[in-house]
Amino acid sequence: MECLSEERLHKFRIIIEQAKPNIAIVGHLDPDSIACMKAFMKICALFKKNYKLFYFGGWNNPQNNYLKNAFTLSDDFSELKVFDKLPDEEKKQYDIVLLDSSSLDDRRLEGIKINPIIIIDHHPTKNQLIESEKTFFWINSYGAAATMVSELYLQMGLSFENEPELATLIAVAIDTDTRNMSAKSTTQSDVNIFLAVWPYIKQDVRRDSRNVVKDTIYYAFEDKARDKRELQNNTALFFLGYIDADKADYLSFLSDQFSEYEDMKTVFVVAIGNDGFVYVKARSRDNTIDLDKEMKDRFGEKNAGARFGAGAAKIPMDFWIPSDNSKDEHLTYIEKRMRDAIFKDSSE
Repeated sequence: MECLSEERLHKFRIIIEQAKPNIAIVGHLDPDSIACMKAFMKICALFKKNYKLFYFGGWNNPQNNYLKNAFTLSDDFSELKVFDKLPDEEKKQYDIVLLDSSSLDDRRLEGIKINPIIIIDHHPTKNQLIESEKTFFWINSYGAAATMVSELYLQMGLSFENEPELATLIAVAIDTDTRNMSAKSTTQSDVNIFLAVWPYIKQDVRRDSRNVVKDTIYYAFEDKARDKRELQNNTALFFLGYIDADKADYLSFLSDQFSEYEDMKTVFVVAIGNDGFVYVKARSRDNTIDLDKEMKDRFGEKNAGARFGAGAAKIPMDFWIPSDNSKDEHLTYIEKRMRDAIFKDSSE
């Protein structure tokens, strides 16, 4: 198991021991972040720290909703906006831990400024944060951030025995982020942690959390995507047209499924949200392309990115089109621009 070195572990202990008595544990909402936050609160308790869990994003992902109901998670989590609205004197009583993200200007933060003393994330970027004597940043390539927090959890001497909820959340997180161990980002550490929690998980919850994705909304979107499919040279574009923005997570599930088809090495699933953004999810099994570069070249450096064959973009409508056009004109124009962006060489 690729655990922290003794030197790094020692620094973590110093940082958490010297932290303020109150810890705000922050993450976005998906199965991986949820598992990270629930595991880290056990670490906080070990060091006799008070803690609160704050999220940015929403519960819209069907897996989030299922897990929330299965484990009454809504009792544990509050929106980050709640923390941000606290009086300054009260906020100063907290140190912040950021999990499953290392972007301090993430769009989902909606302008809320945070200054974490601890960051644990499995999304390395070119713009690495600089760690100081008073901070601990662990940013490395893993299939799931829950794997990293779980390694730390075990190195702290904690156990998953008698922790079926936590064990199950971690298993679901690793299942989801590694696409059942099939993603390029999957590491031996992900496998090891999955095996470590396996004896303690609630198998019915794990099973149902995987099946819940394919609900009536999923199948409606799937039918819509198939009707608007274009395939050129093993690259496929699926265009859903307009959707409610809070259903954009379904694009990820569809791109995962479509990317498994033999004749599709690279897949783009696209929809126009009712919030003024175009959403793109991409998956690629083509080792000859740099998906991160392709996404940024086509959809804008600040709007898009990718790692290990999985990409995403959230593009403001006015990136391409004036806002005074009609809805039908938007639809036609965006569909054409997407087709051009995906099937034309990005250097053209």
